[in-house]
Amino acid sequence: MNKDGHNEIKGKFKANLPAEFNYLLTMPKEYEESGEPSPLIVYMHGGGERGENYQLLKRHGPPMMVKNGEDFPFAVLSPQCPSGHRWTHLLIQVKELIDKVVANYNIDKDRIYLTGVSLGGYGTWNLAMTYPGAFAAIAPIACNGGMIDEASRLADMPVWSFQGERDGFELHQEMIDKVKRTSRTDVRYTKYPETGHEGTWVKAYKTPELYEWFLSHKRKPRLDIEAIANESNEKCDFTGKWEVQILRSEKGDSKSEINIVEKNNKIFVHFMEMEMPAKQENCKLSFNLAIPPELYDKTDVFFTIHNGKLYGIMPTPEGNMDVVGLKIE
Repeated sequence: MNKDGHNEIKGKFKANLPAEFNYLLTMPKEYEESGEPSPLIVYMHGGGERGENYQLLKRHGPPMMVKNGEDFPFAVLSPQCPSGHRWTHLLIQVKELIDKVVANYNIDKDRIYLTGVSLGGYGTWNLAMTYPGAFAAIAPIACNGGMIDEASRLADMPVWSFQGERDGFELHQEMIDKVKRTSRTDVRYTKYPETGHEGTWVKAYKTPELYEWFLSHKRKPRLDIEAIANESNEKCDFTGKWEVQILRSEKGDSKSEINIVEKNNKIFVHFMEMEMPAKQENCKLSFNLAIPPELYDKTDVFFTIHNGKLYGIMPTPEGNMDVVGLKIE
């Protein structure tokens, strides 16, 4: 019992989440352990292929194409979701599996493509939103969408989505519209009239342009702002008014004005009617967003200057946003 008279119970809890699951990995005929690395397709199956039977993984999609002897220029990784679970229970584990495959085989980490059908289509959306920097492009098929409130995390992710009319277009269209609202890249949506659930992925995976489209995209590395700050030889004068664009936000890129001033040998950032104390170390200005001054040692925002532009990272409920600005005064 604590001093307030309440019973206090301490303990540890181990979640009952799968830590072990099957996977199938096939390599293209041209695969070599050294030399040109192979592109990788990660295929997330539907609900009917869950369990322990490896053969189930070859029923549909790219694994079936490989089994049927089609000339397929990709390595194909097919994790198997355990019975009674959904892909949302395994996002961390699947990402760890992808990392293991990339580390152990000659895989091009800038050409990793993600696709899935039905249950795996939802998994495709959600895995890509959870790890948007991991994939070069995604193709969710025959599903209504993912974590729709997280759609802005796909702002730089090429997406080609497929849906059959008998599965319904409305919810899928809502997801696509949300992605397009914040996207700065290639977003496609193919609708198949009078087509059912399985028929959708049969048609989609028989589309040669899909694989050409995959290969036309490489993962876009995000600007490493901290590395720029550490390596910059510029004279970094942050003081002044900056017009900035906040990227990747829910409503698309938004413009704001930031005023950085020096008072009594201290630096303050004025943003959205807030004044926040900041610290400058070399070419790095750090501060807290809307945090009381006495707590600003805990930094969650920083800016740097490169070629006369202001760059920064700003956390929001939607995830980290990139900030790019030009001085106006």
